Amino acid sequence: MRIASFATLTVIALACGGQTSTGFDAGPIDAAKDVAPDAPPGSCNANADCRSDGYCDFHGRCALSSNRFGKCIFKPTTCPPQAQPAYVCGCDGQSYSSECEAKSKGVDVNDQGGCAPPGKEFAACGAHFCNVLAEYCLVTGNDVIVPSDPVPRLYACAPLPLQCTTCSCFPGNFPCAGGKCAEANGLITMTCPGG
Repeated sequence: MRIASFATLTVIALACGGQTSTGFDAGPIDAAKDVAPDAPPGSCNANADCRSDGYCDFHGRCALSSNRFGKCIFKPTTCPPQAQPAYVCGCDGQSYSSECEAKSKGVDVNDQGGCAPPGKEFAACGAHFCNVLAEYCLVTGNDVIVPSDPVPRLYACAPLPLQCTTCSCFPGNFPCAGGKCAEANGLITMTCPGG
């Protein structure tokens, strides 16, 4: 039985070119062309350093210094269905209906935002766009800042408490102790310290 299972896995691996898959049905991990000899394996500085079916993923940091590299990964070939768009800002300055949609077009997501909102009911929250009628922007300090991940804050859209339209309706320590609430562009933003 073990020999049959091993043989089946070997045939599957050979049929797939021996490559492994990543999230969003993105295909194999190593989408890099041969780049500069001093660059880490699979690394890139631009999409041109990657194969045509890949892109340069900077992990949300659209601009890297000359001594750091992104990673070539394959573009997703399919994206999971979603009931509502989860808009994000791409490194190309355009908004996309999901992170998967941006990556399927070879565009990394810009963690610092900067894109125009996709509609009047949306406001920017880092790379995301929250629906101001149903969500607030939750900003959390990034406690794990290392050279490979220097992003100081993490952003997410979270559901508003029922019938909440201002900072005054947030309970004392919700969603975090010591949080600071602000209102701008119709969006409530709660900033929580790292912990």
